[in-house]
Amino acid sequence: MHASYLIGCDNELAKLHTSHPEACDKVGGVIIMHIDDLRKFAMLWLHKTEEVRADRAHYARNITGDIYESGWISEMYGYSFGAAEVFCFYIHIFMHTRRTCSYDCRCRNVRDIAFSV
Repeated sequence: MHASYLIGCDNELAKLHTSHPEACDKVGGVIIMHIDDLRKFAMLWLHKTEEVRADRAHYARNITGDIYESGWISEMYGYSFGAAEVFCFYIHIFMHTRRTCSYDCRCRNVRDIAFSV
């Protein structure tokens, strides 16, 4: 799901937390990845989540998009910034009102996955 409120992908937050801010992707919701890839990526995701959560100086809504200004979307930034670090993007599912799915094919390093809802 495209999370438009992750404005930190477009400002100084991304520049502070990833060396590749141009690769930051505004994602949330369901993410599909192979378990082996998740095992490799999980620690980086956790590290970036903790890094963003500890950065209280940048909790402001106009920087993070966090309506609570509390760091509650840190894990979403952790994923986005971690993925940007390794240029590894996975399939992001978009649910539509007619109960159909599509997926974002802009992904790099992604396996072909067939699925249905």
